[in-house]
Amino acid sequence: MTEFVANPSATATLAYQINASNTSCGYYIDGTDGLTHGYYRDPNGTIHSPIDPVGSTGTILFGNNDRNLIVGRYSDSAGATHGILFIPRTNRFLVYDFPGATFTSLNGIQESNQQAIVGRYTVPPLSSTMVSSCSWCAPQLAV
Repeated sequence: MTEFVANPSATATLAYQINASNTSCGYYIDGTDGLTHGYYRDPNGTIHSPIDPVGSTGTILFGNNDRNLIVGRYSDSAGATHGILFIPRTNRFLVYDFPGATFTSLNGIQESNQQAIVGRYTVPPLSSTMVSSCSWCAPQLAV
């Protein structure tokens, strides 16, 4: 087991997944502002943080595959939550919003070439969250 802190000001660091190349991802809670920020730790132990889309008021990264594609979610100042796919090698975010949803989260990404993503979303006026195999976002994963 390896212990690390994603950022010196972090009050908590949470790791969600580690892939076959020993790259892990997760989020930390910043002790200066209380916001969550994403991070990933590469195989040599270098921590890359914060990993936040522009306009984020809180980012959580949940999963990464062996191609080092990272999925998660972020909230914005309007209170909406968006699913994200982060591509470390290009430092690029792809944002996914299920049609009509106020909350979208991408929670896992498949290891194979099928590029399936598991996510969840909430469409008003429903109060419960639905689970989907995110077929609505997978075609855009040709990265």
